[in-house]
Amino acid sequence: MRMKRTKRPDPAGKPVDSCSPPAYLRTFVFEYSEEIKTKIVDLSVAAMVEIGESASKRVRERDFLIWTGEFTNQLDMRLYIVGVPYGLHSPVLDILYRKYSSEPSFVEINYSPPGEFKAQPILRYQYGRHVLYASPFIPAPQARLQAGLSSDFEARSFQQAPMIGKGPYSAPERPLHRSPLHHDEAVWLENRERLMEFMRSLKGPCGLRRLRSIVEECFGVSVFEEGSREFAHYGLIRLGSGATPKVRILVNKRLPEKLKYIVLAHELGHYLLHFPLLLILRYVEETAWSIPEIEPYCRQLLTDDPLVLQSVEDRADEIASFFLVPAWVHPVQRMTAVISEGGVSPPPSELIWRFLQPLFPEDRFAHTTWNDLAEIRKRARRDVNRLRSTTGDQTANLFERMLVAALRVDEAGAEGVTKERPEEEPLEPVLGAMHAVAIKVESLSAPEVRRDLRTLLKGTYPGPQPLSEGEFLPGLGTFGRELVSPLGGDGGGLLQRIPLEPTIYNPQGRADGDWRLRTSPGSPVGTLAEWRKWKPDHGVVLYRFESWQKKALEKL
Repeated sequence: MRMKRTKRPDPAGKPVDSCSPPAYLRTFVFEYSEEIKTKIVDLSVAAMVEIGESASKRVRERDFLIWTGEFTNQLDMRLYIVGVPYGLHSPVLDILYRKYSSEPSFVEINYSPPGEFKAQPILRYQYGRHVLYASPFIPAPQARLQAGLSSDFEARSFQQAPMIGKGPYSAPERPLHRSPLHHDEAVWLENRERLMEFMRSLKGPCGLRRLRSIVEECFGVSVFEEGSREFAHYGLIRLGSGATPKVRILVNKRLPEKLKYIVLAHELGHYLLHFPLLLILRYVEETAWSIPEIEPYCRQLLTDDPLVLQSVEDRADEIASFFLVPAWVHPVQRMTAVISEGGVSPPPSELIWRFLQPLFPEDRFAHTTWNDLAEIRKRARRDVNRLRSTTGDQTANLFERMLVAALRVDEAGAEGVTKERPEEEPLEPVLGAMHAVAIKVESLSAPEVRRDLRTLLKGTYPGPQPLSEGEFLPGLGTFGRELVSPLGGDGGGLLQRIPLEPTIYNPQGRADGDWRLRTSPGSPVGTLAEWRKWKPDHGVVLYRFESWQKKALEKL
């Protein structure tokens, strides 16, 4: 909540506070009566005094509004609603809950958009100061007298600013950390620690623009939206060349903004957990230009056990879930213990399902109301029961993947998920085998390494195949890579593409247009027809320009 003081006082001379209404409020529900309005003020004041006298600075140093309004449900019951910020610090929320639940007319605790009950603020706790909101036409002394409050309360009026966004996002505290743009293992380890701290500090989802800005400015990872038709992924993470590569994340430009946020969080999870794998895959890629057998061998290591690649995706999903259901929420059972809906607490799995709903654009429950409660419960039970024992590869869409991941996190505990678990990682032996091959590449000649790898592949490698993007490591960023076999040879299979020259496409991304060598900046620019005359016995690896590269070249 960003509160502003308007320049001019109200007609009665009181200061005027202004802010946009929040997307959601944590709500306390009471049976309506005229007396309840006065009682709520008394209970709220008692809670604010207790908060201000707390021994904990984290409890005392708060700034929040208390909203009230009315609502009539489907049973024609008239209810009085009290709202506080959705992500309010748990000990502060506990104090308010103790006060409000002591009132006999208290019904339940829930959450709701403020528009559902036409919420208006009545009180503000501001770092120990107490503020009463009253009509702009009533002088301050009269407002305090009508509310039965002492002169310790400052009387103001409130002006509601236009609501900027409808999404349930909140501004995070920006990390002070600033990462170099070039990443080695030391930079990654430092980024990893700071990213974990940032994840744990989130009070709620922060939205695409905020997360992208923080990822780029604080952690040195560039984020681009890829709009080409050939880009069939939700997102990819890629490393540049060199010993300390730059890192960039590509997000599909055609996705809705809410899904882009989730995809960015997932790819950030890959960076946080799998940077060593990304480094060695880039090494494999470049080594395959002269030792092509290394690529099918490493692909075999990754795909022999289906759990390997699935664990990579599942762990990234778990990290992404912290950007949707923040770490402080877990275990969710602590929260459901103080929620009562018709005398019954919702199960934690149902509350996780509800947390995720506003973050996805395609579901009609993205903006829930109390009239939807019965259908919400039915849908939540059905989805949770169906998905509880599944993994990410058995889900039908991104919502189901995030739900499965968030349920796993809640069962394992947030701290357990964010800790390193090398002994549990199916990826560890695969990385060990890849490192062993890398050592062999550095210590033996290329023919010896090729011979050894062919022996390891014997009986498993299918032999010559058409050269296509489909040959490459599945799901690990093969967008925009094609091979042209040695133009003077028969072009029959993978092992005939020796040696390979890495090139990049022209700005239009056509294979028959201009190219230039990535490894030789001063090399000639030409077409594949000219290549036949220049190096007919060499193969070509073509890397398509990404959208952001095309735009940069068009400006030159």
